[in-house]
Amino acid sequence: MTKATHTTAAKRTTCQGPKCRLAPVGKSTYCSPACRKAASRKSTPKPPRPIKTAMDYMGGPFWDKLCDHLGRTGTVEASPYNDGEYLALSQLDKACGAFNGDMGRTFELSHIVPASKGGFFNLQNLVIAPVTMNRLHGSNHFGFGEAVDMDNADPRYLITATTSRPIIKQLLIDLHGEAFMLKEAKAVKPVKSTRKADLVKVLMLFNPCNSTHEELLKSVEFINGLTGRQLKSALDIVTGDSTAPIYFAPAASTASVFVSELDRMAKYRPEFAKVSGDLSKALTTQKHSPSAFTTEHATILFNLLHGRTLAQSVVDKLVLENTIEMRVRWSAGFDFHVIKDHHDYWLKNKADSVSFVSQWTIAQGVAADQYSPF
Repeated sequence: MTKATHTTAAKRTTCQGPKCRLAPVGKSTYCSPACRKAASRKSTPKPPRPIKTAMDYMGGPFWDKLCDHLGRTGTVEASPYNDGEYLALSQLDKACGAFNGDMGRTFELSHIVPASKGGFFNLQNLVIAPVTMNRLHGSNHFGFGEAVDMDNADPRYLITATTSRPIIKQLLIDLHGEAFMLKEAKAVKPVKSTRKADLVKVLMLFNPCNSTHEELLKSVEFINGLTGRQLKSALDIVTGDSTAPIYFAPAASTASVFVSELDRMAKYRPEFAKVSGDLSKALTTQKHSPSAFTTEHATILFNLLHGRTLAQSVVDKLVLENTIEMRVRWSAGFDFHVIKDHHDYWLKNKADSVSFVSQWTIAQGVAADQYSPF
């Protein structure tokens, strides 16, 4: 009897709150209201976290763009099916955006087998190309690429350009399976944009009567057209942390974009590796000269990337026409010296004597017979 009483007293003199051993006041079980609440929270089990599905991760501009492309094709069977390809495609789309710079859309993803003919939206069937060239190309198909046989397409997965994006996403899950799409969608990891929040802050602090704001930010319309990165600079301007003009990144050159795509597509057409290497080396010779890359050269590479088989002589000529020699005239007559280094010195001090000649011109023997290039 004495032992039981002792045990009861011991329990009363210790707070029953989790992680608390203070003595309660009077006959109370807890030493404070905070301990009472803590004990209540501990006794109430937390509800299990909802299990996220593939659909929960399929949000953002990449998935919207995928749905739009599939709608043009007419079936979700034209979607990527390899492990890791959705992530690689999202990275390709970001690379395309980086090539565009900040001055508008110059490049876009172009189908090798057109979407109207069942062309896949995957790495093997897409290349980055100039918008104007892609639109002029239309629905032409030269060869290569990958497409769905629309005559034998599964009717369960047929869609149209007006099919809603949620329906297309659900059909993707039905086609490839929940486990596959969950893994692929989680890998893409869309980055949450802060552009809207930054835009609101800039517009709230923008003062058209402030000379710095007027000069660097111009107007509300100008601010609305800024990219997310540029809005960070605009935010520094309106808060007084910077007076530097907002930088507008120019679009990449068509030649450099095509070299990049030739290198990437060499995985599917190994012969592109040599073309990419030779052209990249040729373009480095134009560092000090005006660009020798023409619209005709761009058309040749566009067609090559889109499956047209070209004679090796055409490709060789393109490389030679873009390989430039810098020459300096020594004296009267046809004597010249090929400049391989110290280019800046010659351009600054002997600019009137400098000329640029392509390897193609030299190969044709024109340089030896004409006075005008020197």
